[in-house]
Amino acid sequence: MSNRVLIKRGLSSNLNNAGVVAGELKYATDTNKLYIGTGTENIEIGGGSSRVIEIEYEDELPEISETLLGKIYYVRNTHKYYYVRGINGEYNFSAYYCKPNSQLETNISYEYQYVTPEDKVYRLNIDSTGYDFIKEATQDPGAKGRFADGTYIICTSSRKLFIADSSTESGYRELTNLTYSYYTRMNGSNAVAGNYFFCNSYNQIYYINSVSWNEFSEVIRAESRPNAEKRYAGKYYFVPNYIYYIYATTPEVLSWEQLKTDVDLRNLKTEIEYLLSERLEVVEYSYQQPEACEEALGKLYMWKQYGEYKICVPGDTVVATIATVTQEESSGSSGSGGLDILMPIGGNYKQYMEGTYASMPQAGYGCNCYYATDQNKYYISMATTGGYMTYYWAEVEMKMQSYKPTADQTKGYYKVVSGNTTTIYQVVTYYHWVDLAQDQHPLVSCQKVSGQWGYDSFYFNRLQLEYTEKDLSSMETGYIYGVIEDA
Repeated sequence: MSNRVLIKRGLSSNLNNAGVVAGELKYATDTNKLYIGTGTENIEIGGGSSRVIEIEYEDELPEISETLLGKIYYVRNTHKYYYVRGINGEYNFSAYYCKPNSQLETNISYEYQYVTPEDKVYRLNIDSTGYDFIKEATQDPGAKGRFADGTYIICTSSRKLFIADSSTESGYRELTNLTYSYYTRMNGSNAVAGNYFFCNSYNQIYYINSVSWNEFSEVIRAESRPNAEKRYAGKYYFVPNYIYYIYATTPEVLSWEQLKTDVDLRNLKTEIEYLLSERLEVVEYSYQQPEACEEALGKLYMWKQYGEYKICVPGDTVVATIATVTQEESSGSSGSGGLDILMPIGGNYKQYMEGTYASMPQAGYGCNCYYATDQNKYYISMATTGGYMTYYWAEVEMKMQSYKPTADQTKGYYKVVSGNTTTIYQVVTYYHWVDLAQDQHPLVSCQKVSGQWGYDSFYFNRLQLEYTEKDLSSMETGYIYGVIEDA
């Protein structure tokens, strides 16, 4: 039985940008070389520099050490591959306020700032040198000779800094270029190049060599804070108006792990051209998963860095109720048969409303459908997905009929007026994602229909890669069996 394997491909110069997910294969189109991720790096398979080491039994695996990172061991008697990776690491994040400004400000207390016209993030850089010192709760250091030459003495009573110097009459020189802070550490508002800085609460003394604001190009733009996990660790993320840094709170422990593949890596090169044949339009994305919709059908969506391979599949087509309103008869008329469906007073919004375009309420505040009488246009309240929730009005085409639509009618929006009740319906198909890299086990359901066994609900939503042979004579009635042909 043959298995189809999804493999990343691209130029060898981009190999390091493709991620190092353990067990993930990568093909360099310019060199025709095949690589596999180990969790820490990508190593070549089958070439002269391959680090696939063959041993006979699993108990011959060497003692774990960092020198084994990036090496793969093949156990001949079990036909399994093993590698060393870090496990059980714990992660957290730090958040820093990033002040938005119309121009770069150099005298602020924040470490980060976002200059909106430039669409750039800047980071404060203070180059300083720390010194050992002696802290005295006095006005001055006292008698000459108390301290060795070159010793820094901070006198908290007078908030002065001295350095011991026996060549002077008093034995000390006062360093007047001092910024004394009682509670606040160094920041952009109190750090001065060429000055010493002392914070009494933290017992720190530094000489400030330079203070500058530099563009922070290493920050990654994101719509929301990423999860505190390994693949985001060691990176900065800008989510207006905060900078997030993901870091490890508990170091990983090295462990032997089996590569989750039944593919013979040594023989895979002979099948590489077939496996990489163009069959689907490939759409690359990162961080935010695209919306599952009709336009996504027939395409392979791929997050290269972390080995996500997804296809969009359609679900059920249903009739959804978007808005409904029942109005009492009124002497006033809004142009809809004497029903009062104009803008209500005091923001008491109805699900469906009518009025002029200028009177349209804010989207997301209770009105789901609005008819602009002066434009003869219909609008539906929509919401964005991912990051911060944002509502907006979208113009739609409205079909008029006197009865509720059915699921087999044309997809779209329908307006049904029955007596004093107006209802807006939508015939819509829901779509969802199937992850080809993760969903590898089948889920099949079978229901009994009208006294006979059928498949009223028979579906696969994951992939089947292995099977168990079953004799025909042992098959029972009332079950559905699949026949698998070996290629």
